[in-house]
Amino acid sequence: MADHWRGYRLLVLGGRRFRWTCSFNEPLDVHSRAYAEHGGSWPPDRLLVRPEDGPHRLLAVEWPACRGPVVRPALVRRCVEEAIRRGWPDSGAALVLDGPGPAEEAGP
Repeated sequence: MADHWRGYRLLVLGGRRFRWTCSFNEPLDVHSRAYAEHGGSWPPDRLLVRPEDGPHRLLAVEWPACRGPVVRPALVRRCVEEAIRRGWPDSGAALVLDGPGPAEEAGP
């Protein structure tokens, strides 16, 4: 069963266990010729979070390709807290949020 969460990191919030991973483009790609020519068509960068007790429920936080902040556990925690405030994971199988900008990510 451990292979099921390979590549995911653990976050415990309010006694509940969540697993998260990132699907981001390389940050240096924003300066590449490929990004200049095709960056607008690249898939968004994503933070994916799933509760261990309900892996079919998904929280996806998305940013435009190569424009997301550095993802740290504190940012993941804030994203999950906001999703819980909105009723996830109990209210639906999936929730997609627009990610905070780099200035919002810095926090206190």
